[in-house]
Amino acid sequence: MRRGWGRIWWKTPRLVAETELPDWIRRDIGLSDAGVTEERKCEMARLEHVNVTVADPDGTAKVLCDLFDWKVRWAGPGMDTGRTVHVGDDASYVALFSYGEPEKRQQDSYRTLGGLNHIAVVVDDIEEAEMRVKAAGYVPGEVYDYEPGRRFYFVEANGIEIEVVSYG
Repeated sequence: MRRGWGRIWWKTPRLVAETELPDWIRRDIGLSDAGVTEERKCEMARLEHVNVTVADPDGTAKVLCDLFDWKVRWAGPGMDTGRTVHVGDDASYVALFSYGEPEKRQQDSYRTLGGLNHIAVVVDDIEEAEMRVKAAGYVPGEVYDYEPGRRFYFVEANGIEIEVVSYG
């Protein structure tokens, strides 16, 4: 929520401050959380990105873009002469990072391949996604069908497990 007077809104015959507006108007224009359910408040928070270490950020980016119809959002230097490529959509992304020759399984996650359990990607059509994964040369695991959706896992070239899930 904005603080202070913020914007001034026109109300005939005088200008009024945001704080003078009724809650229903403040809520409609995004100035108040009055009447917002806890569920809606949770929807307001979202994961923006995860950052993982890979051997080849550009190569991994190409694979993920081909599999999931993502785009490269940004690519360039990262952390003390490393390289980073951001892939995803307009709402979130995976940052793919490398110093060039990452070490295997060390404590420093920026130098560790697969330093997390898995990355989950939501798709509309799990069968199509499974075909794409196979066509790219990966071996998808069994498709699990349990609430709230269907899913399978595969391990990509850097040793990172990817969960592909569909809720449709």
